[in-house]
Amino acid sequence: MKLLNLLSICLLAALFFAGAGSCHLDEIPDCAVTAKFRVEQVDDTTFTFVNESDAGPDITYSWNFGDGTLATETSPTHKFSRPGDFFVTLTAFSGDCTADAKDTVTIADARPLAQFNTSAACFEVNCPISFSNTSLNAISWAWDFGDPASVEDRDTAKNPVWAYPRGGTYSVRLTAYSADKRDSSVATRNVVITVPTFMKTFTVGTNPGTDIEAVAGIDQGVAGDYYVAICNGKVCFFAKADAGGTVSPANAVTPGVFSTITVNNFKKVSSGYVLVGEASAGANTAGYAFRANSSFQFQNKQSLHLATEGGIDAASDVAQTDAGNFLFCGLALDRPDSNGMYLVHTTANLVESWHRYLFHAEPGAWARAILNYDSGYLVAGYKQNGPVSEACFFRLSDNLALNTNANTFWGALSFFIDDIVALQNGVYALVGNEGGGNGRIRTVNANGALIWDQPYSGFTIKQALFTTGGRLVVVGVAGGKAAWMELNPATGAPLGNAKLYLPQGYKSAVATCVAGTTDGGFILGGNGINAANATLNLLIKLDQNGEL
Repeated sequence: MKLLNLLSICLLAALFFAGAGSCHLDEIPDCAVTAKFRVEQVDDTTFTFVNESDAGPDITYSWNFGDGTLATETSPTHKFSRPGDFFVTLTAFSGDCTADAKDTVTIADARPLAQFNTSAACFEVNCPISFSNTSLNAISWAWDFGDPASVEDRDTAKNPVWAYPRGGTYSVRLTAYSADKRDSSVATRNVVITVPTFMKTFTVGTNPGTDIEAVAGIDQGVAGDYYVAICNGKVCFFAKADAGGTVSPANAVTPGVFSTITVNNFKKVSSGYVLVGEASAGANTAGYAFRANSSFQFQNKQSLHLATEGGIDAASDVAQTDAGNFLFCGLALDRPDSNGMYLVHTTANLVESWHRYLFHAEPGAWARAILNYDSGYLVAGYKQNGPVSEACFFRLSDNLALNTNANTFWGALSFFIDDIVALQNGVYALVGNEGGGNGRIRTVNANGALIWDQPYSGFTIKQALFTTGGRLVVVGVAGGKAAWMELNPATGAPLGNAKLYLPQGYKSAVATCVAGTTDGGFILGGNGINAANATLNLLIKLDQNGEL
């Protein structure tokens, strides 16, 4: 092309300048550049363009992919972001010479392909499972984790995380959608969730279908063993569980001349354990206590008042005196001689040394919790004041005289105190529940002055534990499931959400008691009702973070 143009110019010049001289032509070589490429498909939307041009030492390239994007690589790889026909052009440059090559690439409107993987540190109850979305040609997603126990087992995140509260096999479903949800694809995968080795259901009685057992207390023993106290209304059992949660045969204790027995509290003392409650014979009820040694071998039992004069007695808690004897608190009701909050003093062998000591003689008054204090005892409970209940707190000296500076009533506060837990720096947590099953904790000093007060809506508290590491843990029931929660001991504020657990195949469960373990964790005792309406006991082992 360049040579013809020069010849034309030279001829024209000769016509105008004839005889003036001749036109000199420098030799210009032909353009030697050519453009050529082939297309290799990587996937539905990605292609590699292999440059096969005849190239000189100074050749360069320009690519136009027909979708508004350009490239200058020799053999580029390009991903098209939308369907359609794209006219791809390669231009080769060498000095003033150029050459073009063209081809058409068609991107189909690809259907989405749903696919995913799962990963986790453990595939166990309450262990977070990560779902990795590897779907193709999709821009939105819908997950169904297949958990029938939850109405929230849905997510639209690309890579969600989910934890299952019960063991079992769950069918996880991922739906992947194209633009405007014109097309979709579904992938399913089964996820098998196991229950950790130390999460046991068990019975110790001979008639678990009719004699409803309830864990009354639990404590860490030696060499990783755990001691469990269990009562079913007719018999109390003292059992030992090994480090793996296997429960050994239990020592059984019957209420003797009484027909039924109820346990209100379980207390570890210097020489073993004491269970306190009441036993009935006909219409009469007496306070009652069992004692076991430090190996959970049954030693003796004693009624704290013989029910011969009619009425009701109940023992709620026990404290050990400096002399190794025991001081019980509870109530006396509808008796000819007295009503109200009472104290009963016994010897170390539970033999009652005096009949009853009333320190708040009003009908409906009940001393629910007693705790040793430097120079006496702290007592908490509640009493009826007309239609409302008043929470109350007392400090008693060693001779059981009331300290007038520490007798506190909280008016029309429906707060049913069940326990006193010593915190740090002379602060005590009064633990219980409001009407309607909502937990409540009020902390005071030894004089009853308020430190903080916190309700816990929807969480019924059964017991609290202040650990040697300075943690306040409460256990109970929330939403029909065994529940536990860690609280800030300085404010009562929850440290994270309550953790819930329901054994596989169970309709409901409750955590009734808690004890610390030697490794800094916790062990919970509780009960659950299965699909056959049978009540079974629970042992749940938690780590230092309150996790299963």
